[in-house]
Amino acid sequence: MPWRDEWPVGLNGEEYDGKHILTLARDNASPFKDVWNVQLLIDDIEEKLQVKVTDIPTIDKGSNNYVRV
Repeated sequence: MPWRDEWPVGLNGEEYDGKHILTLARDNASPFKDVWNVQLLIDDIEEKLQVKVTDIPTIDKGSNNYVRV
């Protein structure tokens, strides 16, 4: 579907597997770095909630839209 953003491709040319995003973001190696600053989001969460993000086990592509009926 053309209106959806493409899932990033890693340096090996394969689709990103959704793992280790926290480490990748902190190492400035996020597969999203050209379109989305993941570290900025993490920094904002830590600042606003006064917490320390220690792990993001996995992320998945797509969106979850919930509508209350």
